[in-house]
Amino acid sequence: MERFVLAALLTLTFRLFFTLTYAEENELDQENVHFHLSTDKLRQQRFRKMRDCCDLQKAGAQVNQRGFHRVDVHCPEVTNYLSNKVHCSRHVYCDFETDGGGWTVIQQRQDGSVDFRQNWNSYKMGFGNDQEFWIGNDYLHQISLYRLRNAGLQLRIELIDTDGQLHVDEWIGFYVSPEKVNYLLLLGIYRGTSKVDNLLRNRGRPFATYDRDQGVFANIKCAAYWQSAWWVHPRCLSEGGLNAPNYDHQLNDQEAPHIEGIFWRTKYGRVRIAGSRMMVRPLGYR
Repeated sequence: MERFVLAALLTLTFRLFFTLTYAEENELDQENVHFHLSTDKLRQQRFRKMRDCCDLQKAGAQVNQRGFHRVDVHCPEVTNYLSNKVHCSRHVYCDFETDGGGWTVIQQRQDGSVDFRQNWNSYKMGFGNDQEFWIGNDYLHQISLYRLRNAGLQLRIELIDTDGQLHVDEWIGFYVSPEKVNYLLLLGIYRGTSKVDNLLRNRGRPFATYDRDQGVFANIKCAAYWQSAWWVHPRCLSEGGLNAPNYDHQLNDQEAPHIEGIFWRTKYGRVRIAGSRMMVRPLGYR
């Protein structure tokens, strides 16, 4: 009962924040468009947009447990003579299995095949391959806003350390603001196996990349210093950042000997991370 009360309070707080500060009238056009579906249940919802993996799973999509699927997204930079808001589509990686499913995977790293030292525009639009990727900050804001109108989102981070141990942490409340305020990160209540909130100091912080560095501490540009794009720590520490160089072939920069990989704090101390996965779904989804 306490969990649902806290979640409700968090949702109200996020909605107030959105209404007073970042409201964008009709930012996500609610006009329905045709969506080609296969099963009987899907045919009943053929005029409903599928914004994320939760929408797909609830619609009864016949899908594999994990994999890439097409969803509708808002394309604010595209216009036509009918409307100044046009929708297009993109592929997202879905997990329909873990803890009941409904997860849209927003970040994944496992083998070092993708260089995460990307610029602002790359992080805005998203990049990567089937094994490693960043979904894109614009899409993060879109689904944050879309879900905020209902219950909001929760964030789940799954990590494998170099000893093969799994660490699972969740935040009951997740919102990314629009680009005009640098994709500020809002997080709710923490719970997890690490027993340490590694994103505590990243709350309310702007996103930064090497070419658009929002974090400066003691004359150090944080994103450039750590060669990592993330919501900048107020004291320019690397804690919580999961996009830094992490694999052997990424750690041979003689000009950055301070970068030793990605570490995560737990109740037993710091552990070195070998792989990561971040994903979101609506609060209360089952």
